[in-house]
Amino acid sequence: MALDCEITCPLGSECEEIRGGKVYRCAWFVKIIGKNPQTGKDTDEWGCAMQWLPVLAIEIAKEGRHQAHAIEDLRNHVVTGNNNMASVMLPITKAMRGRINGSNGQAKEIEHDDSSHS
Repeated sequence: MALDCEITCPLGSECEEIRGGKVYRCAWFVKIIGKNPQTGKDTDEWGCAMQWLPVLAIEIAKEGRHQAHAIEDLRNHVVTGNNNMASVMLPITKAMRGRINGSNGQAKEIEHDDSSHS
């Protein structure tokens, strides 16, 4: 014998009810529109916010993984750019050191023309 399962509010309340010509709606009774992260199907339905928490937690985790991937991708581009810049600058730096340092490793005195600073 199969039993029907009826979901009830753990707080003992109704999500919506009409009393005295007014609609009384629980503050946690919300409409969710979007894609279900588990099925990928479009969702447009009302439900208890507490009921939606597991679904939203899955969506938040998914978005967190996407953000982490984007940050890692950016990091990889920055590292590649830094490595490229270092490979360009290293020969220039070595050449500049060779001009400043003499063959004996002593720093050369760089002459300045003071006549232009009158």
